[in-house]
Amino acid sequence: MADIEKCYCRHCDAELEWSHKGSCPFCNKTGKKIVVEHTETIKIKENIRVVHQGERKKTDRKILLLMLSGMFGTGIIGYFIGGVIGLAFGIIVGGLSLAFSDKAIWKEKFKNTFESK
Repeated sequence: MADIEKCYCRHCDAELEWSHKGSCPFCNKTGKKIVVEHTETIKIKENIRVVHQGERKKTDRKILLLMLSGMFGTGIIGYFIGGVIGLAFGIIVGGLSLAFSDKAIWKEKFKNTFESK
């Protein structure tokens, strides 16, 4: 912190000694103007840390496509090959395919961290 103090004539802005009394030696008028300048330096340090976490669904599209084609394809092929019994067999195989389709979609936990220094 540095303070600078100066003294001026209030009328002609001539610089005067700090201890000057009486009228101004330049304009012969009385009155002082005192100017104080103050400078200061401030340093700020800041750290930010953001953590984003949660769950998201992930899909294995190859397994999901295989399960869906098995579910529909076995019913259609079964009907053309074996009639109603083939259709029933295809529906059962398709149901099993549907039961295992949860392997194609799962939840994944994640955590993202951002830090600035």
